[in-house]
Amino acid sequence: MQLEIAAVGRARKGPIRELYEDYAGRLRNSITLHEVEERRRFNKTQLKASEARLLLSTITKDSLKIMLDAKGVK
Repeated sequence: MQLEIAAVGRARKGPIRELYEDYAGRLRNSITLHEVEERRRFNKTQLKASEARLLLSTITKDSLKIMLDAKGVK
């Protein structure tokens, strides 16, 4: 099984990157981290739509997709 994580923003050096590297090292299967950032200025609705397109462009169409929100909002 190939695991892929697609995330908005960059996990630079620090606690978040260290956690990712720790868990990635524990997994038997390979894991790929795709980080995307929208640099153009959009209103909130346009930004979400653009980020969604960027995220979906990083993974295969037939993969199982599980979306998580930092605030737990659907």
